[in-house]
Amino acid sequence: MTGGQGAPHADHEAVIAVVGMGVVTPRADDPAALGRLLDGPEHVFGAPDRFAMAHFYSPDAEAQDRSYAPASGFITTFRPHPRLREELEDGAAPNREPTALWLRHALLSALDPVEVHPDDRFFAGFGYTADGSHTLEQALVLAGYRDRLAEATGTPSTDWQHRLARALPPVCGDPGDSLPHRVGLTAISGVLPPETELVMVDTACSSSLYAVDLGIKALLEDSCQIAVCGGSFAHGPRTHVLFSKIQGLSTTGEVRAFDRNATGVLFSDGAGVVVLKHLARARADGDRVLGIIDAVGLSCDGKGKAIYAPSETGQTAAIRRAHHRAGTEPETVRWVIAHATGTPAGDAVEAAALNSAAGSGPRALLTGNKTIVGHTGWTAGVVSLIQGLVGMEQGAVPAQRFVDEPIPEIKAGRYSVPTARTSLGPVPVRVAVSAFGFGGTNAHLLLTQASAATPEHRARPAPYDEDIVVVGWSADLPGRPNRDRVTAWLQGQGPPPTADFADGYPLPDFREVRLPPPALRGTDRTQIMLLLAAGGLDAPVREACARLRETTGVVVGHMGPTRHAAHYALRCHLPELRASLPDFSDAVDRVARQVRTLVPAADDATMPGIMPNIIPARLCAMADYRGLNVLVDTGPDAGLDALRTAERYLRHGDLDLAVVGAVNGNSIPELREVLPAEADRPRLAEGAFVTVLARKSDAARHGLPVLARIRTGTGPSDPESVPRRSRPLAGTSRTYLGADPLLALLSAVVGAEPVRHIASVAPWGTQLVLTTDSPPP
Repeated sequence: MTGGQGAPHADHEAVIAVVGMGVVTPRADDPAALGRLLDGPEHVFGAPDRFAMAHFYSPDAEAQDRSYAPASGFITTFRPHPRLREELEDGAAPNREPTALWLRHALLSALDPVEVHPDDRFFAGFGYTADGSHTLEQALVLAGYRDRLAEATGTPSTDWQHRLARALPPVCGDPGDSLPHRVGLTAISGVLPPETELVMVDTACSSSLYAVDLGIKALLEDSCQIAVCGGSFAHGPRTHVLFSKIQGLSTTGEVRAFDRNATGVLFSDGAGVVVLKHLARARADGDRVLGIIDAVGLSCDGKGKAIYAPSETGQTAAIRRAHHRAGTEPETVRWVIAHATGTPAGDAVEAAALNSAAGSGPRALLTGNKTIVGHTGWTAGVVSLIQGLVGMEQGAVPAQRFVDEPIPEIKAGRYSVPTARTSLGPVPVRVAVSAFGFGGTNAHLLLTQASAATPEHRARPAPYDEDIVVVGWSADLPGRPNRDRVTAWLQGQGPPPTADFADGYPLPDFREVRLPPPALRGTDRTQIMLLLAAGGLDAPVREACARLRETTGVVVGHMGPTRHAAHYALRCHLPELRASLPDFSDAVDRVARQVRTLVPAADDATMPGIMPNIIPARLCAMADYRGLNVLVDTGPDAGLDALRTAERYLRHGDLDLAVVGAVNGNSIPELREVLPAEADRPRLAEGAFVTVLARKSDAARHGLPVLARIRTGTGPSDPESVPRRSRPLAGTSRTYLGADPLLALLSAVVGAEPVRHIASVAPWGTQLVLTTDSPPP
């Protein structure tokens, strides 16, 4: 196993340089085009070409399953990188899923000028969500309607498959290629080595900056020589409809960030990638250094008014952590590229956080790019980072359009919103980039121009080089078996729990989960399952997490779309189905009645209720954890990569305690439709599994038991060590998808196995070694 963490380091670390960048947004296929677009007066908002907006739009803001916004930002013209264009023309592209192609284009463009050695090891981290693929949404809808129409009419599903394929927008290729881990694999296949470490990160709008932070960590611990980081996102009908139910979309067709007359945001397609190296290596290779990343500050909001309400406290923490990590003062920042969504509440909170954390010092410029290019979702952070790199190169900041009267919070601080192109002033320049994720997951990045005088190393505390230990575990399973029954199953001495909750998920009462019943009904079961599993941790562990709430975080592995995401897609697409099948109105009516019983009509709790990233965010909000939260979706390896990600945060000092979960709550046929075909077709099982990790010294300091030690790395996989070959899944016909690795870990912990190897399902991937030296708990 190579690329392990925790090797001894001196009390200094390498300076990280950006040496390549690539981007695609509506009307821009490269960084220079993005710069020109942001310098101009026109925004990108209009009609899509891959679905008919009329099916999802109503001028009545109260209309069920419709959005009041008639336009958004869509990539309708795309000039692929020459290599990608050739692959598409020759039929050699790994697949044609749009977000995968955009990400591959950005990666190829970013790597073009970069010197790469044959033996270089790579890390690839991308912000992505199962909700950000319109192709996946279409595939789920097609499968769900096909089977229900077949049942309603008593005709073969194959007939409906062909009929719907002609009537509805086409699904591009294999639906499974639109799952997050497959999108990442498509982007890097044949471009990066097969041994590349790939992590797909979901923290909503801050995802791509979380990916950049993980890439920096991989470089600092020498897990790689080159890190490629970014994100990709396609705006689809379901997001367009559900986001309008929190009144978050613009009612005017404009995004007026920092303006008193702002009414909301509009989303856009997009993808972007940056390439990172040690500065010393970049100089030795003759790479052009585009900028230096001083630090990334991460935080989560903890408890607040609502899961989707932005928090000044959480954003302030991210800003302060970035400067603390960098050893810089906030007044040295000359330009802030804000998250700037154009929502009145969001802009006011963001400006207040800047004033609180970085409000003293000389005048500084404040802009955002969503007024022109729209909110590129899981790509938004890296789009802003690339804007900063382009601006530093040009020495100027583009005008902030659509600001007639700045909000009071801007007038009260040191920040000014330029209404004309403005010089950045003398070099070197420091720029700050903010990305604040829906659900309260925050990132703030500091970027500085490089010069010949820029040092190649900086004095920093060394990463922790000590054992990472398991201090607690819990689970929530169908039938709600007690701990003794779960332990017996994990040890191979008792029967397995019921495989799934089926359609009738038993909602907990308010004493167990403090959400009102309407919000519970609109919340996917995965979020509730994780809350219940975490609530089952031993009291000393929960108390330690509460004491250390500022540095307690949640990292969750999850694969694919949630159950509610699939069911709300079916609701949102009903008008499209009705318009597409005018000769089958009776059958469509029967299907519509059935679909509307699956989930309630959408309201302001629905959008957060379906999103995978809210699974960890919900726990942080309920428990008031403020360290960070992140969801990892690397397919069947999601739980394994969540453990590796948590270990990174502990070793690099971001967290003192990491609540690591893995969960599957989706066993519906629509999901089976997009999963890879397997000879034994295992049953999709549901469950939530939780463990808590700490550095060994912190476990001792807080009186926590050491149940096991773990260490992760990357390397070739032993097929006998994959989770489904291990107790308790060996010999069964079930899988918990991305939660299988955490189930294998808990089995080793409760069985007090001296050594357990847990391997990636891929030929090369994350490997974990767990050791114990105590009797079973």
